[in-house]
Amino acid sequence: PPTAASEQQKLEDRLKTGGIHWRIARAVSKELGSAAAYENLISACTTTNAKENLVMPILNNNNFEEVGLGSLRSWSSAVFRVMDSDAETRKKNLFRYQSIKRTFGDEVPCDPAVLLNCVYAENSNDAAVEIAMEHSETTPPNLKRRVHIELSEEFVSLFPQSNTGSFYSCSTRSYSAPTVKMVTHFGNLHSDSLIVCVLEGEKVLSAIRAAMNNRNNSSSDNFVHMARKAAKDLDESFSIGKSSENDRRVMLIRGLPPALTAAAKSPSYRSEMKVLCEMVFASLMLEFDYVILQAIRKKQDEMHMILQQLALACYHYQYLTRETQ
Repeated sequence: PPTAASEQQKLEDRLKTGGIHWRIARAVSKELGSAAAYENLISACTTTNAKENLVMPILNNNNFEEVGLGSLRSWSSAVFRVMDSDAETRKKNLFRYQSIKRTFGDEVPCDPAVLLNCVYAENSNDAAVEIAMEHSETTPPNLKRRVHIELSEEFVSLFPQSNTGSFYSCSTRSYSAPTVKMVTHFGNLHSDSLIVCVLEGEKVLSAIRAAMNNRNNSSSDNFVHMARKAAKDLDESFSIGKSSENDRRVMLIRGLPPALTAAAKSPSYRSEMKVLCEMVFASLMLEFDYVILQAIRKKQDEMHMILQQLALACYHYQYLTRETQ
């Protein structure tokens, strides 16, 4: 069976044989791992513009502009064109791209990424060079990525009012439970949502107790049934669902170890409760598609640090698969 390393190398070779600069081909293949992973992301894109800008986060995070590789947006578009072409087309276009570069050499300053896009668009050699030269002279300043954060009233203090230099903007919204929703924007493109549901450890234990005390039928004695019932109750406590199948939900559990320690001192405590916690988390991940994070302590600064790290991750790595109409 193919290994992860071999699939990554196949993707890199496919990009390079289509004309993509080796530095960019290596960065994209290292980040995505395989052509199948790229195809999965492309299938989530709703417009051609989103597909052409898909790998921009990868290129931005590698500082390629500092080494003079040309327009990153054009390289991102070129990656899409190369991946959307068959082997024969890639071979033909690589030969033509290299021939144009040899013919005109360094005497004519033009953007290589724009030139490659023109080759795939089947422009004539002279037209391709002219377009690439014009782009080099009139490239507009890059737009800035920005994360918009919708949050419950209780979290307003965690994200101070942003100024023009900040990477995020905030607005408040009424949710049935503490929630933070993050969406990354770049021009008219935006990502799917990252939804963070904040849950106190005591609430997890309360849901487990309710499931353990429910003995209306014999199946309630089954630990798997109890865990699934508690997970369902916790999921239903959050009114916000996924607006698209590609949205991601994170459940951030605060202070569960202290809550378990306090519960262990109660006469009604059952030793199975700790095991049930793990089973509830497994059910939330497998059945309800949550990612589980834990803030061990209930301190505000720990939760603040986790939420800020998630916002930064959205800023740097979130793929922009949707276009604002």
